[in-house]
Amino acid sequence: MFRKALTTALVASALIAAAGPAPAQQAAQLSCMSQDAARSVLAQNPALLSLSTAAQRGGVGQIVSADFCMFNGQYVYVINALGAGGAVRRVIISAANGSIVG
Repeated sequence: MFRKALTTALVASALIAAAGPAPAQQAAQLSCMSQDAARSVLAQNPALLSLSTAAQRGGVGQIVSADFCMFNGQYVYVINALGAGGAVRRVIISAANGSIVG
């Protein structure tokens, strides 16, 4: 019984470690803003892409929700979108060029 519990705990730990940074760690790198602040930034920086253009260039698919944020010193859209089979996936897209950055 103890051996099975230990094995289960070790496998779970390995899976968690392989999953990458925890959402809290990733969130620490993101600084998202209100809709009003996002509108202001986009109005002051006409070279930045709209959400729909960035999502199209990034090949995101159907958008469920999105936020405008700073990520590693650049403006990005953090998009939750429907992926294959209806699963929701999170994608970070550059507002400058539509490339996937995370």
